[in-house]
Amino acid sequence: MRISDGEETTIEILLSERPRYRPSDPDEEVLDVCHDLNRFAGNSILVTADYGMRLRARAESIEVLQIPQKYFKKNSDVDTGEESSGESEKASRLAVPSAE
Repeated sequence: MRISDGEETTIEILLSERPRYRPSDPDEEVLDVCHDLNRFAGNSILVTADYGMRLRARAESIEVLQIPQKYFKKNSDVDTGEESSGESEKASRLAVPSAE
């Protein structure tokens, strides 16, 4: 897959041999996928604006970052919790460039 001039990457997709277990809590499913990715690739980073999800991820030893403020809608009522600006800056470096 071509990302931009002179840059290419490969995308690998994990396919399950059986139907995936669907917990009643969607956050639990996201955390399960992070654990699966850590087992498969050795590392994953969850990027979310959900403060509760960030707490749960940290409790399960999953690396997590807050979505940078620049991606929030204007007048957003997103509860960012008490995150450091360093975490948001690190997440902005991971962000995919917009297709403008």
